[in-house]
Amino acid sequence: MITGRQKKILRLLIREELMLLKEAINPEVAIALIGLIPTLATLSDRRLKHDILPMGKSPTGINIYEFSFEPAGQRYRGVMAQEILDTHPNAVVINDDGFYAVRYSEIDADFDIVPLEEF
Repeated sequence: MITGRQKKILRLLIREELMLLKEAINPEVAIALIGLIPTLATLSDRRLKHDILPMGKSPTGINIYEFSFEPAGQRYRGVMAQEILDTHPNAVVINDDGFYAVRYSEIDADFDIVPLEEF
């Protein structure tokens, strides 16, 4: 069993690795990698998204959207952190740049990459 302290150290190490990846590769790939790590928070701030389309709701009524980040090209499905802040405040964190991120492991919605053939 991993202790709380070990989890914190692991998160810090992963965060540093992801920051290096973000500098080395396309930001969209870095965002996708973050989404694959459920213990970390995924950028979900409405201010970072564009071409936002409502797609439905989760089983508990959380709004699900399809959107793009800059630069455009890839589409994603997920939530808006500002909405989650109202209903699940413990699932939302603020990153070092002042943007909201969501811990998807704490809500009943997923962060997904939309396959190219769907858009």
